[in-house]
Parts: sequence; C-alpha cells; structure tokens
Amino acid sequence: MVSVVQTERLQPTGDSSSAPIVATASDHGLLPTDVLRDILLRLPAKPLCRLRAVCRSWRSLLSDSWFAAAHEARQQPLVAVYKLMEGYGVNPQDIQILDTSGHLVKQMRVENCLLDYRSYEVCTNLNLLCVEGRDQRLRVLDPATGAVSLLPGLVVVNCVPYEYADCSTTYAVGRDGSTGETKVLAITRDLAYTFCSVLTLGDSGGWRETGYPPTNAISSWYTALVKGVLHFLIFQEIAAYDFDKEKWRPDLLHLPLPIERQHFLAELSGTLVASDHHSDTSMDLWFLTDPDKGIWSKQYTITMTPYQQASSSLHGWTTVRPLWLLDDGRIAFWVWQAYGGKRVEFIRVYDPTAHTYTDGDEMATDYSFHAVYKGSLLRSSLDKKLSMYPAIV
Repeated sequence: MVSVVQTERLQPTGDSSSAPIVATASDHGLLPTDVLRDILLRLPAKPLCRLRAVCRSWRSLLSDSWFAAAHEARQQPLVAVYKLMEGYGVNPQDIQILDTSGHLVKQMRVENCLLDYRSYEVCTNLNLLCVEGRDQRLRVLDPATGAVSLLPGLVVVNCVPYEYADCSTTYAVGRDGSTGETKVLAITRDLAYTFCSVLTLGDSGGWRETGYPPTNAISSWYTALVKGVLHFLIFQEIAAYDFDKEKWRPDLLHLPLPIERQHFLAELSGTLVASDHHSDTSMDLWFLTDPDKGIWSKQYTITMTPYQQASSSLHGWTTVRPLWLLDDGRIAFWVWQAYGGKRVEFIRVYDPTAHTYTDGDEMATDYSFHAVYKGSLLRSSLDKKLSMYPAIV
C-alpha cells in the first residue's frame, strides 16, 4: 500500500530549502523528502504534469517556481517541429515539441501562421517559440501554458510609408545578456535600404529604432545567439546585433571556410560555432576562440554514416546541423536526409570520445525543424510579460 503525506505547508520563497516537504508513505515507512524530490527532478516534464493530479501537495510541489527552475536546469533542451503546409492558406498549424529521442512531449496549434518549406528561423535556444502570421505580425508561443500572444504591428521609422513601399520584414528574437530581457529584432528591407526596429517583450514602449546593419544582405536563415549577441551568417561573413546595447556591431566577422560548402552557426557551451560540411558524412566544427581578433579553432572532425535505413545504393543528400552540447560532452545534431524519394528528419546525439552516435525516432511525416526550446514546461516564466498582448484563442 502506498499513500502520500504532506508534512509541511508550501512556503514559495524561491529557495529550495523552503520547498514543500512531501513524503511517500508505504508499509516500510516514509521516503525521505530529499530523495523524493531528487527522483521527481529526474523525470521528464510530460509525466510530471500528469503527477500533479496525485494530490494537492504534489501539485503544489510540481507547480512551484523553484522546482520548475531546478527541473529546467537538469533537463536537456527540447526541439520544436512544425507541419509543412500543403497549400497556401491552410490553418491551423500544428507545432510539436519533442525530446532528444524524438518522442512527443507536447503539441500546440496556431491559427493564421506562415509555416512552410520557406519558413525561416525566428528564435531558438529560448524559453518561448515564435511564428510569423500571414498578416506579417509575430506570434509568441508559451509552451508551458499553450498560450499564443499577438505582438504589436511593426511601425517602420525613417522610411517611406509602409503601404507605399515594396517592403519585406523578417524577425529574430534574442535575449539581453545583462538584464535577461527578451527582445525582438525586426529587419525591414525595401528596394534600396534595410531598416531595423527592436521591441522588448512586456514593455509598453513598443517598437523603437535600432540603427542600420553593416550590410543589406541580412537574413534570418542562419543565426546563433551567444551571450546576448545575435549572429547572422552571410556567405563567408557574419553580422552581429548586440541586444544589450541595441546596436549593430559595425564590422563583419570573417568566416575562413570555403564558400562552396554548407555552413551552420550554433551556440555550444557559450561559444559561437560554425559547422563546415565536407560531404554528406563528414564535417568540422570551428569554435570562435577569440571574438576580438576573429580567431577560429577547429575542435572537432566528425564522421557519420548515412541514416540506418538508407541503402548505400540509394542516391540522396544529408544535412546535419549542430544544436547543443550535452553536459557529458556529447553533441546533439538535427539531421535532414533524403534517399530513394523519401525525406526523413531526426535528432542524432554524437559521442566525440567514442565516435559513436544514437539516432532518435523519425519525425512524423511532413514535419520539419522549427527551433530548440530551452524553457520549462512545468511553469511559465512569460505569463506576466505576455499578459499585455492580445491572446489568440
């Protein structure tokens, strides 16, 4: 026989020492509180959400901010994928959140959004998700609550009136390294110029001018956020926007890699990293070891065989993108692979010491990579900031 006993009332001060003391009683006595807490912290978010229904004391424990923060610190990031649209105007749009093994953790639906094979990456490695709507306004998704909030429409300053200009806008989301505030960068281009505006999430001030980039060829296709600075890959050059200072860095950073090869940017353990793909099965990872002098160091050469279900006689292509560095030194990659008329996407975790890797489950048909999610699914850290924006039901 097993029952649950609450031995102390919750004191939500944010300190783990004042966490609710919850014990499990059995025929052999009580399970110590710290042991129970450690067991629960090891569980993924999906079963923890279900365990909230056990009793009120467990619900208080599993819903409290200190537990959510401790759980987030111990868990690996998650990956968001979206369903490719079959035709223009199809909605609602499905977004799935997956663990490293490719298992479904949570699913959300967003109305009137623009996600198809041309979609660019708006944000990654943050505690939120973003999609652009067909009205060219940005939607912020809070996976912890399932809420979708509509950000204010963009006002282009120091530009010809928006309705008379041939303008297009892309968005990129980052975090201020000094304050932790989440900020949205809007990059608007017309036929001759590029204009930029920035918005702080939860700030009533709205959009404000933030200067001009060092080149007009800014794209949100290949980006990486490192210590408050968002990096944009443009062929062999990297432009950088500093969210702390809300300014573009005046000089481009040179990437000394062959232009004819495929490259991705990533943030691995607080460092900007560029992947250099020699072929479908081989790549190097270059770390920016001295940002001031622009010095890069090759720290990994990785060889991976094609996907386990692909026959060597089938022709196709493989694209591999680094996602994050695990605590034990392994590296998580996102893999796109096409062979024999079939396309698959999955997460691959590579061990550079043993030169082995483990593949997660294939994504569902017609789903593609959207972003890395590094927030908690147990408790929202965005609800107050998003409360000022209209909610989309």
